[in-house]
Amino acid sequence: MECSAGALAALPGGGSPDCPLDVLSLEAPSDLPEMTPASWFWAAVALHVRGAALLSLVDLPSQGAATSLTVRRSALEHAAQAARCAAFVNKVG
Repeated sequence: MECSAGALAALPGGGSPDCPLDVLSLEAPSDLPEMTPASWFWAAVALHVRGAALLSLVDLPSQGAATSLTVRRSALEHAAQAARCAAFVNKVG
């Protein structure tokens, strides 16, 4: 998960360690005009990796149902945002 956070922070407009970018709130390429199609592609990859990592943390026998649902929801949010960023690749440029 650290590698996906580092990758997102390294992108143009990725924020700083003190003030990271809220990537889950991005709704249009115009939210970060400095991002290139390649940057949107790598943002999608990083979000997908983070979603997959979160999903791998689900362990129903040792977690309560509420915790498991919270982790699954976060994984789904990251996967959905990865798909949105992947769609931005063709809208920019």
